[in-house]
This record gives sequence, structure tokens and C-alpha cells, in this order.
Amino acid sequence: MELNTCDLLLCSGNGTMSQIIVAMNRAQAIKDAVADGSATFKWLSGELQTDLSLQLSHLALAINITEEEHEANAQLWHYIPSPGVYVWESTTGNTDWSGVSGVQINPYAKWLEMYDGRVWKRNIVPETPIHNTKAITDMINMVGLPYESGIPGLLELALTFNKDIRIDTEEPHCTEGGVIVNKKHGIFKPETDEHKMPPCKFGNGQVIESLVNGEISPMRWLK
Repeated sequence: MELNTCDLLLCSGNGTMSQIIVAMNRAQAIKDAVADGSATFKWLSGELQTDLSLQLSHLALAINITEEEHEANAQLWHYIPSPGVYVWESTTGNTDWSGVSGVQINPYAKWLEMYDGRVWKRNIVPETPIHNTKAITDMINMVGLPYESGIPGLLELALTFNKDIRIDTEEPHCTEGGVIVNKKHGIFKPETDEHKMPPCKFGNGQVIESLVNGEISPMRWLK
């Protein structure tokens, strides 16, 4: 299945920050397992090491631009050179090759080639089809927003697992940005909390499956 606008691109990166996020995923899973009494089973089964959801460290969204859409919006989308598939994300990890830190859009083929880690996709078929041009325009309008920074930014990222404590900064981290866009366009239900969705919650069998207005595919390996 091809990539459509707002489909999920799920990543497991090799960088230091990515590995910290993966460690946080597993620490929370251990905490949950101890709380519900299943810790021994989880350790014996190796679930903490094999569950792909726990290995996820990053979320991006796909953009698919047709020739007609590109021609009709050439002035508005002036820095997107041609129709095709692109990747929208908030990250600091691409700076060395994209020259951009924060919210950015890059050609899908280049992004996939340069990403340092593994990548999966989850296609979404919304109950109500999105207005593709409007969704793309909204994502373009967010380009340039900085990624989380400083102590408040780090605390907001760390507290995505904590349902009781919240810190909201203006800068979007990866899953926060993805939820903002997909919720705005009716793909995620209104109760989806952009501040409480670490990457692991977007994997197979995770909470995102109950928060999608439509059908969502299993994770399919891309790289």
C-alpha cells in the first residue's frame, strides 16, 4: 500500500536521544508489568526485548502530493519542488543533511535513505477522507517551529508517560506534532492527548488503535 498524507512513519533510531527514549519505553513497561503482577512472565517471555512498539523512538507523518495539487498550490508550497511523497516531522536528527532543526519537510526517498535506524509505516484509512490540500498546507505552516529545548523541553518529553503531571511548551516534539495535525483533521479522536503519547503508543496493539477514526494497518517494515 502506498503512503498517503497523514500516514504514520514509525522509527527506531540509533542515536543517543533515540536510545534514551527506547530505554524510557522499557522502563515504563517494567513499571506497568510490576503494577499488574506480570513482570516475571514478561521477563521470561522476552517481551521487553522483542516488542517492536517498545523499540520505537520517533514518529513522522507522510505527505503525498499529486501533480494537480502541486500545480494548483505552487505559490503557497513554493519550496516543495515537485509532486511526490514527502516526510513531515519535528526533529533535531536531520540537521547534518537537511540543514534544518525542528519542524521540517523532506523528500521521502532521501529521508528514508538518510535515517539512522529502522523504519515502519502504518497506513490509515479515515472514516471521513481528509482534505489533502488543507492538511498539507497546515503542515507546511508549521515548518520552522523549533524542537523541544532546555530543561522544560526535556521535562515535557519525559512526562509523556506520566498521566498526572503536565508541562506544555510551545515547541512540538515528534509525537506531539503528529497528534496535533492528525487530530485537527479528524484522523485521531478529540481525546487523543498530544502531551501523553510517547512513540511506543503508536505501535502494534497500542493505545493509538483505539484513538483512530478509521482503520489502521499493522506496522509494515520499510527499512
